Amino acid sequence: MTFLPAQSGDCFISMLPEEPHRSEHGTFPTVQQLVHEGWGLEKNYTEPRGENVGDMIAFLGSSSGTTGLPKAIAVPHRSVIAVSMQMTAHYKANEKGLSDEDRWIRPGDLVLGVLPFFHVYGLVAILHTLCYSGAGIVVVPQFSLEPCLKTIVTRLITHLPTFPSLVPSIIVLLVNVHNTASKKYDLSHCRWVVSGGAPLSSTLLTQLRARLPGARIGLAYGMTETTGLVCMGDFHKPCPEDSAGYLLPDTMVRIVKADGTTAESCEPGEIWVQGPQNTLGYTNDKKATEETFLPDGWVRTGDEGYVKSDGSVFIIDRLKELIKVRAFQVAPAEREAHLLEHPSVQDTGVIGVPDEYKGEIPLAFVVLDEPTTKRAASSRQEEMKVKQELTKWVSDQKVRYKWLDGGIEFVDSIPKSPSGKILRRLLRDRAKPVLEKKDQKDQRAGEIAKL
Repeated sequence: MTFLPAQSGDCFISMLPEEPHRSEHGTFPTVQQLVHEGWGLEKNYTEPRGENVGDMIAFLGSSSGTTGLPKAIAVPHRSVIAVSMQMTAHYKANEKGLSDEDRWIRPGDLVLGVLPFFHVYGLVAILHTLCYSGAGIVVVPQFSLEPCLKTIVTRLITHLPTFPSLVPSIIVLLVNVHNTASKKYDLSHCRWVVSGGAPLSSTLLTQLRARLPGARIGLAYGMTETTGLVCMGDFHKPCPEDSAGYLLPDTMVRIVKADGTTAESCEPGEIWVQGPQNTLGYTNDKKATEETFLPDGWVRTGDEGYVKSDGSVFIIDRLKELIKVRAFQVAPAEREAHLLEHPSVQDTGVIGVPDEYKGEIPLAFVVLDEPTTKRAASSRQEEMKVKQELTKWVSDQKVRYKWLDGGIEFVDSIPKSPSGKILRRLLRDRAKPVLEKKDQKDQRAGEIAKL
């Protein structure tokens, strides 16, 4: 863009481009034209001042809607700024004396921007924080494995904070030795990778490290209610296996047991968070706000986890999503992580379905790779064989109450939010006809038995 001195001599105005942008979709003003138009308007904004100015709403974020409908979350300016400062301090972005190898952002480093910027992580962690820290962002319109890999290689992108959020199902595609699209791209120049959206098994993490030998890989955990982040992997030291990293600066976590008492180290319970990144509450939903945002500044995450003595945080699963088999609790994320290690599984989502004797039992929706999909579609017999293989994959390595007694259903895709989180409420809708069919089959079997 070209700038010329304004008449007053104390600012600059842009020259109007000769032509607007024309495409097959129509004619649109360019950024330069919009800036020029803005300069011509009368001043109609005064920067607010005062003690509580940071609590003014910057934008409305959306909850993930994994178990219920999404809610609008009021994210204030102070929380956006807090996360930028917290990440910068966590990764020692401005610390003097670090070598180039140990510096989080170096001149020329580029970030892959594929997570939508209407999502809190894309908007705050990427668009705000990484720009503030000096990285360039290469924006791609949507995720597709091979085009993204091509962009990473041709642009020499060094930082992968999204893929989207490198959820486990995407990592499966990335590390799969049978995936020819993945194998032909050299990713050895990548320096920083963060996985989020769902827990990542140690097996997949090991495979990812082998695929990206030059990258420092970590996990992250957060929610829109905490402006996207609570803890992240440490760039300067490895995190314990299966850990979601360490707390961001000025962040406190309390692990609360079912009886309301505070848990000890390594003891699981609901994760409560207190920190400057906590948001204001749910817009136009007083009841939900009072349930989640407590008067003393704590936010109830609804997630179960624990903290070790070294400060590392571990996430088990959403409390509302835990499957209760008899007196035992089964975390769907654990089942999903295990199924994803099977070479024929590309993606999966597990939910609990009602059972007359056990209360609930796990049902798995599975996306198969292309060869196995063709095999399963070739005949009813082959389909049952594949299901038996996957059922045995679980039963051979897990205790009895974690088996997939609810069955396995093959699907083309797993419904997910823009951040990659599984929308289990939609899986439960898909399960209804499956359960109705099973009930009808059981009823016919009972009638035959009476004859």
